[in-house]
Amino acid sequence: MLLRAVAAVIWSIGFVRTWPQTLENLNLEEDLEVAQIVLWILLGFGAAWTLFLLLLARWLWRGSNVARLLVMLWSTVSISIAAVDYFVSGAEITVRTTLLTLALDILVMLALSSQGARAWARRPRPRPRDQRS
Repeated sequence: MLLRAVAAVIWSIGFVRTWPQTLENLNLEEDLEVAQIVLWILLGFGAAWTLFLLLLARWLWRGSNVARLLVMLWSTVSISIAAVDYFVSGAEITVRTTLLTLALDILVMLALSSQGARAWARRPRPRPRDQRS
């Protein structure tokens, strides 16, 4: 999950670098103020997503079974979307587009679906001691 968060940061950097080309391709160069607002909103969503991924990584590290199931569900949806996109529209899977995220999703699925991961997430944990005594 940490690698997924790093990939989100790298994707955001690449997005910012190609933003002027995107504006040019969409013929939105005239209103730069609106374009800057849209860019900041998109980067805000990207930052929130990266923070959420880091929180999920922390919860996974602490052994949360709910986090494990959420991550596996999201990875399944992400892999399915990439597969449908490839088979229906013929979208290319390249390093610059989806190969990195697809590979990370597959690795996450393999790591979290094992019996060892399930046992670790469901292991009994000692209760924290009461601080009042």
